[in-house]
Amino acid sequence: MTATQKITSGLNKVATTVMDGLGGVHQTQLQDPDCTAGSALVKVDYINDYDSSAHQSLSKTSTPYCDTPGGTFGCKRYPVAIYWVALLKSQ
Repeated sequence: MTATQKITSGLNKVATTVMDGLGGVHQTQLQDPDCTAGSALVKVDYINDYDSSAHQSLSKTSTPYCDTPGGTFGCKRYPVAIYWVALLKSQ
């Protein structure tokens, strides 16, 4: 989902929400003219996870980062975590 807001005649605020396959927010993206490398997007990653040994849900949010080539920012999502979240949402 993308939302555009006019700031001035030559500047728009463009925010995009990227959903995961389970109906949750995976990432938000904001176009930033000061983020000149890579895609010119400032991103924030979100992960909802489940710890099966502790029987609790976990949420992780990255700090905002400029999407630069070769950067190691954001949160990493593991396939097992996706399986557990899908299992919980199906119940």
